[in-house]
Amino acid sequence: MQPDTQPSSDLQPVTARGETRTRRSPRELYGDQPTRKSSRTPKPTRKHRDYGNNAFTALLPAEQHPEGNLATFHSVFLAAVSKTARDHRFHRDDLVRLPKRYQDLEHHPMGPEFKEAIRKELHDLLRRGTWRLVERDKTRAAPLPLKWVFNYKFDQDGYLQRCKARVCVRGDLQDDDGGLETYAATLAAKTFRVIVATAARFDLDVRQFDVSNAFLYSDLKTDQPVYAQLPKGYVELGFLKPGEVSTMIAKLEKALYGLRESPLLWYNELSNSLEEAGIDRTDEEPCVFTDGKILVLVYVDDILILSPPQEKDSVDMLVKHLQDKYDLREEEFKWYLGIRVMRDRPNRKIYLCQDAYIDKIARKFKLCDSKLRVPSIPITTTALVKHDGQATKEVVKAYQERVGSLMYIAVMTRPDIARAATQLARFLTNPSPEHLAAADQCIRYLYTTKFLAIVYDGMHAGEALVIASDASFADDAETRRSSQGYVMTLFGGPVVWKAGLQDTVTTSTTEAEILSLERTAKESYALDRLLRDISLDLGPLKIYCDNLQSIRLVVEDNQRITTKLRHVDVQNMWLKQEFKKGRFLVEYLQTDQMPADGLTKALSRSKFEHFRSMLNLIDIKKETNLEERTVS
Repeated sequence: MQPDTQPSSDLQPVTARGETRTRRSPRELYGDQPTRKSSRTPKPTRKHRDYGNNAFTALLPAEQHPEGNLATFHSVFLAAVSKTARDHRFHRDDLVRLPKRYQDLEHHPMGPEFKEAIRKELHDLLRRGTWRLVERDKTRAAPLPLKWVFNYKFDQDGYLQRCKARVCVRGDLQDDDGGLETYAATLAAKTFRVIVATAARFDLDVRQFDVSNAFLYSDLKTDQPVYAQLPKGYVELGFLKPGEVSTMIAKLEKALYGLRESPLLWYNELSNSLEEAGIDRTDEEPCVFTDGKILVLVYVDDILILSPPQEKDSVDMLVKHLQDKYDLREEEFKWYLGIRVMRDRPNRKIYLCQDAYIDKIARKFKLCDSKLRVPSIPITTTALVKHDGQATKEVVKAYQERVGSLMYIAVMTRPDIARAATQLARFLTNPSPEHLAAADQCIRYLYTTKFLAIVYDGMHAGEALVIASDASFADDAETRRSSQGYVMTLFGGPVVWKAGLQDTVTTSTTEAEILSLERTAKESYALDRLLRDISLDLGPLKIYCDNLQSIRLVVEDNQRITTKLRHVDVQNMWLKQEFKKGRFLVEYLQTDQMPADGLTKALSRSKFEHFRSMLNLIDIKKETNLEERTVS
């Protein structure tokens, strides 16, 4: 009988790219040499396996591959990495896991690069006067710990640009007496899409900027002092000045990353700077600023400036004003909020796609295998039911990770999976194997359609703004609540959409459609306010509905048709009131032409593809020369 033993080697040589990595048995590794069964023989850790399965090890000569203890290998390995990191371009697939602590850098293949990033970060912090050192015994407040957060920065194709290190405060340990104001506005994805659609329609210039270490431009309030421990590396890398000792602590002067109040302080700082230049906040969206000609979008430290070409001089003055205050880096408008942006300016088209993120989650959940069945729809047409058993913690975690990733994509750029994602989200606490398989099907669908992109067409010949509302009566088998959904397209592409269940049970299709109309009308008001804030008036709102009875209830004063709708009477009367004021119009649209149809019900393949075409999702790989990196 073959003895049960584990390989004693810390690392295994990496296979060639494109080949399948397989686990070899001890007999294959060591031949027939006798082995002794021992419970103390350690299994290779994940860290050791990561060091073996990466492009760095593959670049070493065969005789330098690790055959013994990992510690004896580090000097050769790190020296090779230091050279190859400069001579080769590494893709995100080739890199080992990020270090989690400062101590991990000693044995990490990119340790020298991360230490250099630490030096740069500490130099910047000291140059900005982020803190001053004080004696520990001169303050009663407990100092907050600081931690290093490491990251790889990639270019648009996923190749490594640099290693990044950032020191953060453990703000989760701050005392919270309820008096600290921390809320800071964040740019909504739908607002970004509206502005991009507007840029396509009016051929606006778009300039993108990033503020380096943005939070450090904000001063902390003097009446609420914050103390922190010195970060790891401060002493080790020789940053102590004469007269300073390692037992001192830091009194923070600037809004360091991690503090609860830092985002708000930075938002106020940037808002004041824009207002000094005559760029004021809009009423509807606090992260959109305008002077009537120039538009500024702010997402934390990422800034977009949009303007007509004739306003170039005014934009240059605004940029100069900001550069005098902050360290601005201008970037090409190709990525924003993790979205790939492609612009065909001669034809006034802008595409938004998340192919890189879809690639990432497909790799994470090992769903890139081309041998798997390719789904034509994101979720089965068979209704998912509640799990009778009890899922393990591991299954719950795996399912929640999948659904969280799907929800993010559905909210950002893929309305075609909005219904699937919301349906899967109903089973987060106790998923069944069928639910997990359905989530995997949705991810595989995304992977095979990852180049589908929203396109905004400035030369779109149809209606500029299309608003559609739909409902599916009592289709939730467990609660008998109805599904509802709406979609709003601007210049040919969707900008606002939502799919979900209604809050109450209705007793007819008409009632369900009335509730959906009410929700759609209110959301369209918010969109209309935003459009008017940026000086875009598209006339009265028009909502399309595929239920004639519901339309009659809104537009006609016939009391006989309202007698059976008493428990949705408030919503119906509100719709009638708004219609009479001229706030919106309601028109009938056949179901087969309803762009919100796929947000409320499961569709067959042919109907789903028609629904997707009505959303104007285009395969950018067919329209552009975008290259795909093969994932092995």
